[in-house]
Amino acid sequence: MGMKMILLVVVMFVVTAKLSSAHSSIKPKLQKDKLDRRYTISPHLNNRGSCEQGPTHSRLAHLWSKLRFHLAMLFNGTVHGVNDSYCQENNQCLFELQSCAPSIVRIKHVTSGRFIAISSITAKVYTTLKSHKHDTLLIQELLPNGFTVFHSARRNREGQESMFLALKKNGAPKNASKTSQSHKSAHFMVMLCSGNGETMIGNSRTC
Repeated sequence: MGMKMILLVVVMFVVTAKLSSAHSSIKPKLQKDKLDRRYTISPHLNNRGSCEQGPTHSRLAHLWSKLRFHLAMLFNGTVHGVNDSYCQENNQCLFELQSCAPSIVRIKHVTSGRFIAISSITAKVYTTLKSHKHDTLLIQELLPNGFTVFHSARRNREGQESMFLALKKNGAPKNASKTSQSHKSAHFMVMLCSGNGETMIGNSRTC
């Protein structure tokens, strides 16, 4: 009887030791998984939504709407679609696309230094000199038809319906809550400039 009790105690000790070892090996793994998930957000973005250490790279470009407008920054600080002659007469159609993270950009007007933004609350397209505003972060997405769409990165992160930069038929910016990726009003051709600020589209200089 005494020998059986001793064997039982030994077996219980061994089982307890194995369970404790298994639990200790699982816990660090769970903690590691939590850390991995926590750092899936791009390290280029801080809590305020700006490029933490500045853009990774920038490109000069004209944005040509499928509605046959050039996107421009008017002298009153608003964005609007304009015709070719307006772009040729001044430098209000030249923008800088600043890459902040994969597919995330800021659109900065070269002359005024203002950024295009989409309010996550009112869905209004506006401009601001404050580069740190989260509303200035846009997701750039190339479509199968060769055109590009820009939609609110903040709205996308919050899991809400996407809001796109788009123009009305008169060239004025649309309320982003009334836009869709399928609307041609949200489709832009990104015409990149060369290093000297010029790009050739056919035989015409557009930058």
